[in-house]
This record gives sequence, C-alpha cells and structure tokens, in this order.
Amino acid sequence: TTKPWDDLPKGIHQIVVESASEMQESLQDALREAKKGVMTQATLIGSSRPELVQKRPYLLAAAAVSDYTPAFAQSGKLKKQTLGESWKPELKLGTDILKSLDKSGVYAVGFKAEFDPATANASAMAMLTEKSLDAVCLNILGDDVDFGSEASRMEVLTTSGSVSLEKAPKAVIARGILDTIRKLEG
Repeated sequence: TTKPWDDLPKGIHQIVVESASEMQESLQDALREAKKGVMTQATLIGSSRPELVQKRPYLLAAAAVSDYTPAFAQSGKLKKQTLGESWKPELKLGTDILKSLDKSGVYAVGFKAEFDPATANASAMAMLTEKSLDAVCLNILGDDVDFGSEASRMEVLTTSGSVSLEKAPKAVIARGILDTIRKLEG
C-alpha cells in the first residue's frame, strides 16, 4: 500500500526514527548538513568550476514529540496479574527537542496551539524567547477552527511584530507561512 510520504515532492526528504532521542539526533545531523550549502555550477560565463551556494535553511517544527516519557522503560507485555488491582505508571519530563537543537544559522519557526485567546500571545512570545526561535506560528483554536479542521488561521509572531493569516484551507495557510517568513527573514 502507498503511504502519504512515499511520493514526496522534490527536495523533501523523509527521515524515519523510532524514538524521541533518535529524532533529536537525526534532526541535529540534518541541520548540520543543511547549513553546509549546495554545490552548483557557476553562473559566470566561461567558468567551469562549481560554486558553493549558501542559503539559510528553514526549520519548521510543527509538533512536539512527547512532553512526558515513561520513567522506567519496559519491554514486552505487562501482565495484569503482575501489576495488581491498580497501576500508576510513572512519567518524567522528556527532552524539549526544539529547545535543545543548535539553531545557529537556521531560520527556526515553532508552532503553538492555544485555546485561551487571553493568554495565547504571551505564551507564544515566551516560546519565542525560551526556545531561541526566529518566529512562532500561533493557532488559537476555538469554535470554528479546531484540531482536525480542514481550515486554519495563523498568526506569525516575531520579536519585531506579527502577521495575521486569515482563516483558509491548510495548504493556503502553509504557503502563507512560507511567504511570511521569507519576508520577515529579509
């Protein structure tokens, strides 16, 4: 069967991981590679030497992996006869992958979903500084836009201001985010 990621657009690469720590390591490696630049043919007439084209890579971190992980990892099946009448799994705070990445030389964008409009902007601005980001895409969920909706709206916040993207289909919002961060990076 075909999966949605089997036929990715040109320039989009899939990295398969099985754990949050593997994702963190793979992402840091991918960022390191992205910062190296791209070898291309020189555009000067008569020049046959390739040149290194440096472009500032974008990191769009659209979702957190997991806020909490099991404190004691188990393998295999846990039997109810062993666990007893009640069982309280212990969780510990997981690594914040976005915060821990070396984002130098990268235009880093985080995403924040909030339900409370009164505290949403302050929460997004805190994320911007705490995670050393260039921008945060804030999605205030509510009556007409919720998880799983076909449409969304977004506010792209930076330390110097914000740009609002009105409610539209998610593909239109995605294009709007890219256009906005290109202008903001300027």
